[in-house]
Amino acid sequence: MRSTRQVLQWAVLALLMLAPSMALGRDPLTDSTDVKIPTTRNEAENSIAISPLNSKVLVVSNNARVSGSNGGNSSWISLDAGKTWLTTDSLVLNPSRADPACAIGRSGGTNGRYFVNHLDSDDFDLGIHYKDTTGGTSWTHKEIDAGKSSGNAGTDKNHLAINNNTSGSYQNHLISAFSEALNVSGVYAYRSENNGVSWTTTRSTIFAGGDSRDHRGVNLQWSPASPGKVYACWAMRDTQLPNPPLNTGFRYSSNGGDIWNAPSAGHAIQAVSGFTSLPGKTGDGWTLQAPVLAVNMDNGHLYIVFTTKVTGQSDADVFVIKSTDEGQTWGSRVRVHANVADKDQWHPWISWDDCTGAVVVTFLDSRDYTNNDGANTYMSVSLDGAATWNDFKVSDSGWNGDSFSGHYMGLAAKDGVAFPVWSDDREFGSGNHRPYISPVYLWGVTQSSVSHSVSNDPGLELSVTATWSTSLAALGTDYIVVKSPTGLTYTGTATPSGTGLTHTATKVCPCETGDWTYTVKSTRTGFTPRGSDPKTLPRVYYCVD
Repeated sequence: MRSTRQVLQWAVLALLMLAPSMALGRDPLTDSTDVKIPTTRNEAENSIAISPLNSKVLVVSNNARVSGSNGGNSSWISLDAGKTWLTTDSLVLNPSRADPACAIGRSGGTNGRYFVNHLDSDDFDLGIHYKDTTGGTSWTHKEIDAGKSSGNAGTDKNHLAINNNTSGSYQNHLISAFSEALNVSGVYAYRSENNGVSWTTTRSTIFAGGDSRDHRGVNLQWSPASPGKVYACWAMRDTQLPNPPLNTGFRYSSNGGDIWNAPSAGHAIQAVSGFTSLPGKTGDGWTLQAPVLAVNMDNGHLYIVFTTKVTGQSDADVFVIKSTDEGQTWGSRVRVHANVADKDQWHPWISWDDCTGAVVVTFLDSRDYTNNDGANTYMSVSLDGAATWNDFKVSDSGWNGDSFSGHYMGLAAKDGVAFPVWSDDREFGSGNHRPYISPVYLWGVTQSSVSHSVSNDPGLELSVTATWSTSLAALGTDYIVVKSPTGLTYTGTATPSGTGLTHTATKVCPCETGDWTYTVKSTRTGFTPRGSDPKTLPRVYYCVD
C-alpha cells in the first residue's frame, strides 16, 4: 500500500512577523471579496464581535427595518470567518428595537456566549439577548433597566463590553453603557457580574451633563493592565440637538464600572470642529462625530478615532489620538488616511489585532466620486502604534451614500484578520440596504524579508520551504505548530540561528485532506510589537491525498 503523508519543511531564521507572500499567493494587506450576509430584510447599523476562543466564529447584529421603521435587531452567526452565515440562527430578536452592540464571552458554549445588547421595543428600555449554542436554539432575553428609567427618556446609542481577560476577579463581567438625552442628560451604565444573567438595580454615572447638555455615542473597552479598569468615551456638546458636538469625553473606572473618574487633565480630551451634517451623506452631526475606542491588550495603550473638520477645509476627515498612560494624557491627533481635498471621510470604527499588533480603522469615504456624492468602505492600518497609516479601499462596489445606512458600522480584528461590516444599497437602491463583510488579512504589515517555494508530490507528500531573515539576535526559541483539518496539533521547536542566516526545522504529519493551518511563534528578544511573547501567524495549506 502506498504511504501517504504530509511533510511541512521550514527554514526558520529569526521569525517574528511574516509577510503574506507565504500564504500561497496572498499579497500584503489582502482584501477579500465582499460577502453579503444573506438577509431578505433591509438591515443597517452593524455591530460585530469575534469569539475569544475561536477567531473563525463571528456574531453580527443590525437594525432590521420594516417599511422605513426599525423592526428590531437581527442576529447572524458565522463559524467560518464570515464566508457563510447560519440561516438557522438568523432572526429578529424579540423584543428589540435598535442600536445593536455585540460581544462574545469566554464562558458558555464551545465558542463562548453570544451577546446582543440593544434598545428594547416597548419603551426604549435597555435590553440584551444571549445564547451559548447555534443551530436554531433560542436566545434568552433580559431587560437590563426594566422599571429603572422614566420610560422613553431618550435612552440611546448603547454600547456593550465584556471582560475576556483570562485572570482576575472581573472575568465575564459585562457593562452596558448608554446616553439619556431628554430628561437627565448624561452617560450611564449598568453592570452584570454573572455573564449577563442579572444586572445591577441602580445605574452608575459615567458623566452627568445637566439638562442643558447633550452627550451621546458612548463607547467602552476593558483594560488588560488592571482587572477592574474599564474606559468610556463619548461625544460632548454644551447644548441640545441639533447643535454639533464640541469635544470628545473620556472617563475610566477602576472597580469594574461602578465609580467613574476623570483623568488628571479633565474629561474633555479632544476638541472637534462640530458640524450638524455632511452634504449628501447619511447620518447627522453627533453620530457622524461619535468617537470609538480601542485598547492595545499587550501594552495598554489607548486609541480613540473620530471625525472632524480641519480649519480651512470644507470636508470631514478621520483622526486618531493615542494615550500611553491609561488615558491620563493624550497625544496630538493623526489623520488615518490620505488628505483628499474636498472629499469626506466619516463613520469610523477602530480595533486592535492581537496577532500583528496592527491598529485598524474602517470608515466610509467619498474620494472615488468627483462630486463628493458617493461612498466606498475604506480601511487604514498602522503597525507603529498609530503614528503612520496605510489606507486602501475595502468594498467591491460603491453606493450613493445619502440614504440612511445606520449611525455606525462595525469592525473587529483578531489573529491577523480584520472584519469590517457595513450596509449599502448597491443591490436594490432607494435606501434598501443589505449588510456586507469583507475580511482583510493583515499578515503582511511587516518589515521582514520573506520568500517561499512549494513542491508537490501527489499522493505522497507536500513539501513547503520558507526562508526569511531578520536583524533580531538568535535568542529564545522558534516554534512550528501545525494543525490538521480535524484539529490534531503537531509541534516542532528549533533554536534560532544568527541574523542573516537560514535555519531549518521539519515537522512530519500524517496526511489529512482539507485545510491545514500552521503557526510560527518566536520568543526572540526585541520582538515588536509584542515584546518577547510568542507571535502567532496562521497560514493555510491543502494536504494532497
